[in-house]
Amino acid sequence: MRNLRFEKLELLSNLERKARTIEFHPRLTVIKGENDVGKSSVIKSLYWTFGSPVRMHPEWVKAKVKARVTFTIDGTRFAIVRDGTSFGLFNEAGELLIATRKITSELGPFLAKMLDFGLVLPNKSSGEPETPPPAYAFLPFYVDQDLGWKQALESFEVGAQYKNPRKAVIEFHSGIRPNRYYQLQARKAALQSGIADLGRDRQVLEKAVGKLSLQPAFTGTEFTELDIENR
Repeated sequence: MRNLRFEKLELLSNLERKARTIEFHPRLTVIKGENDVGKSSVIKSLYWTFGSPVRMHPEWVKAKVKARVTFTIDGTRFAIVRDGTSFGLFNEAGELLIATRKITSELGPFLAKMLDFGLVLPNKSSGEPETPPPAYAFLPFYVDQDLGWKQALESFEVGAQYKNPRKAVIEFHSGIRPNRYYQLQARKAALQSGIADLGRDRQVLEKAVGKLSLQPAFTGTEFTELDIENR
C-alpha cells in the first residue's frame, strides 16, 4: 500500500450548531481528556468518513455530524467528505473525483486504486472476487475499546461480509501475500466461474437434445485415419 497520512479532521453538526477542526502532526498526535468527552468519537470519525462501519456514540449519531478528512497519499493531498450515507472525494484543487452512496461497489474500489490496496476477497453470497470496502485497508491499524481490545481485527463491524477474512487480511498487510497474488486469485476465480457457466450451458443443451430425441449430425467433410495417412 502507498503511504497514507491524515492531515486534518473537520466536524460539523447543524443541529447543535457546533463545529471542530483537529489538525494532526506529521509524526504523532495525542488526544487526551476526561471520560465521555468524545475522544473515541473523534478517532472513529476518521474511519467513518472513509466508509468504515464503526460503533458511534448515540449522542454523536443523534447530532448528525458531517465530516471532512484532509489526507495525503505519497505526499499528494486529497479530501473526503461524508454527510450521512453520501460521500465525495476531491483532489487538492477541489475537483470532485467521485460522488457516491455505494461503499463496497464504488467508493471501496476507487480508494483501493488510490492506495494500491490489492486485497481481493470472495463475495459471501455469489462467491465472485471483489475489492473489499475501505475498512479492510484500515483494519490492522485501529484498535478500539469496545471490541478491538478483546478480539484482534474486530474494531470494525465487518465480520458478516466475508467468510473468514482474517487470514487474508493478515497475509496482505504483513506482506506475506503481495498484490500480484490477489490479482491472480481473482483471475483464477473468474476463469473457474466461466468454466462453470459453460458446463451449465452444456448440460442444458444435452437435456434439450435428449428431450427432443435429436441426433447431432455433422455435415462437413469427414476424414478417416487412412485418408489422412494417404494425404
